[in-house]
Amino acid sequence: MNTIDAIPIVAKIPNTEHIADEDERWAIFLDGDSTNTDPDNVLGVGHFEAGYTYMDYLDDFEDRIYFMERVAQLEEALQEIQGVVARLTRLAAETDRRKHVD
Repeated sequence: MNTIDAIPIVAKIPNTEHIADEDERWAIFLDGDSTNTDPDNVLGVGHFEAGYTYMDYLDDFEDRIYFMERVAQLEEALQEIQGVVARLTRLAAETDRRKHVD
């Protein structure tokens, strides 16, 4: 005989009369049993509020692009500064060498 997996249901969470927000009294019970309040069985409002939405993904994607572009700009600026430091170091070494020759 085949068994059918439990069908999740939406029901009020037992013993939540003290919670003022009606929406927070409801949850999805994964095993279909609204008396099984094991945290692994219950998806409450907080689960969805803490979820990673598509809009969050898009925002993060835009942030990553911005940061990658900014890193490229900073790397370019760093290379320019390293070039200036190298030239100044050579100039200082040449000036120092001329002082000792004279």
